[in-house]
Parts: sequence; structure tokens; C-alpha cells
Amino acid sequence: ESTLGPDLGLDNLRMAMSAGIIAFIIVGGFMIVYYFSCGLIAVITLLCNSILLLGVMALNHAAFTLPGIAGIILTFGMAV
Repeated sequence: ESTLGPDLGLDNLRMAMSAGIIAFIIVGGFMIVYYFSCGLIAVITLLCNSILLLGVMALNHAAFTLPGIAGIILTFGMAV
């Protein structure tokens, strides 16, 4: 018997995390270069936002689904 759920597999989760880290580095580098010190402050606050968001998800045992990942990306975009 097999079940189909909204959870992502471990390999997809690893690929999504590496893509998120690469995107964070690229966007953070762009903000630092374009906005100088204000960009550095935005990168630091975005890092704090991501730590808090992932911490809350870990406390609630929330699953990483595709809509959940899209919501996290939207939250990062709105934070910037």
C-alpha cells in the first residue's frame, strides 16, 4: 500500500535548500553592492527573519510543501 502526501522527498528538500542558499547569496550580494550599508542591514535582517521563520516551523513540526516553500519565498520578498 502506498500513500501520496504533500511532503517533499529528501532529495528534493536538499535541492531546494541548496537553491535557496545560492539565491540568498546572489540577492544578498546584489543588495549590498546596490544599496551599500542599507543593503548590508537588509541582508542581516533577512537572515534573522529566515532563522525565526525556520525556528517557528521546526517548533510546529511543519512540513515543507511546495505551497509552504512559496510562502517562505514570498515572506522573504516582502521582508526586503
